[in-house]
Amino acid sequence: EKMGKIAGMRIIAIILFVMLATQVTTGLAGIAFDLHYWLGIAIGVAVITHLAVNWGWIKTNIFGIKPKA
Repeated sequence: EKMGKIAGMRIIAIILFVMLATQVTTGLAGIAFDLHYWLGIAIGVAVITHLAVNWGWIKTNIFGIKPKA
């Protein structure tokens, strides 16, 4: 199960990178405004989902809150 989660996280990271690169490119070039707009919304949703899925890791490693036994 852990390997499946790691593989899934790698895929999500690649997708987020491609979305971010496209977002920056379309924003700088001033083209494809609709694509730029909707990718911005999709990135926002993806980031919120990513944070929600990994909230346990964030609490432990960023905030130092130990999980309850």
